[in-house]
Amino acid sequence: ANRFFTGMTGDLSAGGLFVATDTPLVVGTELVLSFVLPDGYRVATDAAVAWVRAPRYRPDELPAGMGVRFERLGDADRHAIEHFLRDRPPFRYGD
Repeated sequence: ANRFFTGMTGDLSAGGLFVATDTPLVVGTELVLSFVLPDGYRVATDAAVAWVRAPRYRPDELPAGMGVRFERLGDADRHAIEHFLRDRPPFRYGD
């Protein structure tokens, strides 16, 4: 069954990203991921859910969601992500 799923990303690296959601997919779920970098470049790649964080029960806990690992990321997409990361300081929860 194909489903369209949207979520907010809280972190991005060259290997994947975090999607904040109270309804994460099961670890190992394969998906086609598409997102737009701030400069307007659209990345599209196969991906898989690598890990899941349960919904938070206290305000000081990290947000619920899932870590998604890029699979077969194209060279142009990898270059665009690396360029974005070079120009942006790392994101850390709690800063």
